[in-house]
Amino acid sequence: MNDDAHKSVAEITFLDVGLSSSLIFQNTRTGRVLPGLPQALLGVWESLPPTGATSFADADPQFVTSDDFGKVYVRRRALGMPSVETDGSVGIRIRGGAPITLEVLAALAGETVPTSHMQREEMQFYPARSRAKASDATSSTACAAAATARSAAKRTRSPSPGHLDPSLDVKARGKEVQDFSQTVTGDVGP
Repeated sequence: MNDDAHKSVAEITFLDVGLSSSLIFQNTRTGRVLPGLPQALLGVWESLPPTGATSFADADPQFVTSDDFGKVYVRRRALGMPSVETDGSVGIRIRGGAPITLEVLAALAGETVPTSHMQREEMQFYPARSRAKASDATSSTACAAAATARSAAKRTRSPSPGHLDPSLDVKARGKEVQDFSQTVTGDVGP
């Protein structure tokens, strides 16, 4: 993909969906059993803002709910259900800057079986340049560092490119990302 095509999208590679969901949903020192299922990531959702509302009284009631902290507006659009690789990695493309949440299958504290859980906070990923320009000193430094790392990898004759960067070993890196940047489906509330 060239730089022009990257101006409005962000490509994300999750190295390990199980580990990522553990950190996002229950980052505790007590540990958590990961479900022995091939697909722990059930969906990627975009959070949508209220339309024409300036208060909870103005908002469409089907998108307003309450929790321990008070009222909250929740309206989401399903972007897709990514296929996770056997090593737990997955690559997706979304519209740059879109606030997304993940839906995962997890057994949180106090639960005996894994159930669907929706992330409460949004994440945003922004477009980045895919090629360094020689005139950019920062990019040149990064390119030099990468070349040095590649050279060091050749000298050590590491059997695995993950010796220097574990993200090089994941299966999702070698495949086309799953494109959710054009997905438009109906809105879903709480």
